Amino acid sequence: MVALLLLLTISVLSACTGNIQGEEKLQNEADAIKVSLLEKYERSFHVLEIKEHTVQLGGSSIIHAKLAPAGEEELHFTLEKVPGEETFKENYLAEKWNRDAEKIVQSEIAEIYGANAFIQFQFSVRENLTEQEVISSERQDLLYALSNHQDQLVPFIQIIYSQKEVSDEVELKKLLSLITFLKENNLHHIRISLDIYAKELEKKIVKHPEKYLELPFSERVEFIQKDRILFTLLLEDQDTAAVETVQDLNRIIDEEG
Repeated sequence: MVALLLLLTISVLSACTGNIQGEEKLQNEADAIKVSLLEKYERSFHVLEIKEHTVQLGGSSIIHAKLAPAGEEELHFTLEKVPGEETFKENYLAEKWNRDAEKIVQSEIAEIYGANAFIQFQFSVRENLTEQEVISSERQDLLYALSNHQDQLVPFIQIIYSQKEVSDEVELKKLLSLITFLKENNLHHIRISLDIYAKELEKKIVKHPEKYLELPFSERVEFIQKDRILFTLLLEDQDTAAVETVQDLNRIIDEEG
C-alpha cells in the first residue's frame, strides 16, 4: 500500500512538473515573439493568448498566438510559428489596414446604401510585403501602402441590403458613386460584391442563408425576380480599376450576364 501511494505521488508530481515546464515554454515563446515584433514594427505588442498544438496526429507542433499592439488592444491579429524557430507568419498589417480602410469607406457606404446595409470589409496583404525585416511606422500607414504598394493589397467589400423594388439603373449609379469615392481615396484595385434583396424576402433569407447568400464567384451577375436574389454583381479588382462610367458597368453586365 505504501509503495502504491508513493507511486501515485510521484505520478502526480511528474504531471505538475510537466504543466509547469509547458507553461514556461509558452512564456518563453511569448517573450521571443514580443521581441521579434518590436524589432520588426518598432512598437510594443501584447500577447493575449498563446497555445501549442499539433498540426495533425503524430505530426509537428505549432505555436498559435493572438496579439494586439500596445495602446490598441481592440486590434487583434494572429501569429503562427514552429516552436523554437525565429521565423513566423502573422497578419498584423492586414488587420490594421482592414480596420483603417473600413473607417474610410463605412460612412460613404452608409450614405449611399443606407445605415441598415450589411457591410463586410476584408483586407489581405501579399506575403512578400510583410516579410521585410523592419517596417517603419511610416510604411505601416494605410495611405502610404495605398500609394506605394497597390499591387500588394487585395481589399474586398461585400454589401448586402434590402429594399422593396430594384432599379438596375439606380443601383449602377450608386455603385459608380462608390467606385469613384474609392478611387479618390487611392482604393483603385478593390473587389466589390453587391447583393440587393426585396424586403418581403428578408425573412426567407434569414431563415435559409445558405440558399440565398452563398453564390459561386464565377457567376458575377444575376437578375432573378422570383423568391430569390433580385440583383447581385461581383466586380473583380481589374473591373473597378477600369470603371469610369455607368456604361462601363453595363458592359461588364452584358459580358457576364
